[in-house]
Amino acid sequence: MKKQTRIYMLSALAALVSTSLASPDVWAQTVEFSDNFENYTITPPATDLRLPASATKPSYNFWARDGDSNRDSRVTLDEGNLFGAGDNQYLRIFSTADATADNNLLTTSFASVTQGKLSFDFLVAPGAISSNRNFLVMLLSDTSVGDFSANTPSQAVTGFFISDGLVHQKTAGKSSRGENNFAFTTGQKHTLSIVFNNADGTLTYEGGSVSSGYADFWLDGSKIATWVLGQGDNLSNGAGVDGLSLRIQKGSDYAEILLDNLELTSIPEPSALVLTGGALLVAILSKKGIAKSLQR
Repeated sequence: MKKQTRIYMLSALAALVSTSLASPDVWAQTVEFSDNFENYTITPPATDLRLPASATKPSYNFWARDGDSNRDSRVTLDEGNLFGAGDNQYLRIFSTADATADNNLLTTSFASVTQGKLSFDFLVAPGAISSNRNFLVMLLSDTSVGDFSANTPSQAVTGFFISDGLVHQKTAGKSSRGENNFAFTTGQKHTLSIVFNNADGTLTYEGGSVSSGYADFWLDGSKIATWVLGQGDNLSNGAGVDGLSLRIQKGSDYAEILLDNLELTSIPEPSALVLTGGALLVAILSKKGIAKSLQR
C-alpha cells in the first residue's frame, strides 16, 4: 500500500471517530429531572389527582402553591388521547378569572446545569389562554425546595411565556414579555425544546450550536429562534439551573395548559471528548502497528 493512500485512510478514520465522539447520541446526556406523570396514582372513579400543597413534603416531583377552586394543578387521565394513544396521564394547570393570586408550581431541586436542554409536550386549547394571560416557565438558579419566595425573575437564568398561539421571550429580570415571539397552532400537541448555554464558549449539540448567554428554541423538531438568556439580577455569570418554575399569572380570564413528558438534561461539551478520543485513536493505531507502517 502506498504511503499516501495509508495516510488518507488514517485521516478518514480519525475524522469518523472524532465526529462520532462529538455526537450526543454517543456521549449520552444526563437526565437531571424528568416527569411523565405516570407514577401519580389516580384512584377510580376519580379522573385526576390534586398535587400536594407547599406546606407538605412533596410526594412527587413538585411543590404546589396552596390551591383552591380558582387555581389548581392536577395530574389527569388522558381519556381523550390528547398526548397519544394508550394509557397516559398528564399535568393540567389552570386558573379562573376569579383567582386572586398566581398559580405556581416548583420542581424539587436537582443538580446544577449550565449547559442543557429543557423539553416537554404541551397543548393549549383554542382560547384557553387569552392574550392578557400568560403561562410562565422559568429556569431557576440557587433555589430552595418549596421556597416560593425565591420563585422570582431575579433568580431565573432564563424564561419564556406561552399564551394563546404564541411563545414569547421573557424580559431579563422581570415577569413580562419581551419583543420576540413565535407562533404555534392551538388545539394540538406540540413538543417544545430549549437548549441553553450559560457557560463560557459555544455549546455544540446534536442539531446545532448556541453561543454563551443564549438559548435555541425548537418546536416539533425544528429550530425556530435563538434568544438571549436574560439572566436575573441576583445571579452571577455562569449560574446553573437547579429548579423549574411553572406559573399561570393571575388575570381577568380563565387560563389552562396541559403538559406531559417534562425533562431537563445536561449536555456534555464534546470538545474535550474529541481530544481524548483522538489521543486514544493514535494509541490504538500505534499499538497495532498501523502508525508504524506510515514510516515506510
